[in-house]
Amino acid sequence: MPARRATAFAAPARIEEIATMPRTLTATYSDTAAARNAQEDLIASGIPSEKVFLERDTPDLPRVKVITPAETEREPREILGRHDPVEITASDL
Repeated sequence: MPARRATAFAAPARIEEIATMPRTLTATYSDTAAARNAQEDLIASGIPSEKVFLERDTPDLPRVKVITPAETEREPREILGRHDPVEITASDL
């Protein structure tokens, strides 16, 4: 009888694991004041300041990035949207 080869299969991710995976929301603004206000509102809502970043590497289009679990993405997205962003994107970490 021939020897059996082991086959590696990735276990399917559980729904709970997917829901708690961190995501990065990135909002691009047309001015620094709007980006700064969005950053301050995110922190005031209870999101830890070490999870909120203001990037000004492109002065004409500053960005605010926030790291949040996928299951609680709605609130930070709403806060970012209150400050009239040019766009909001999301990506998995």
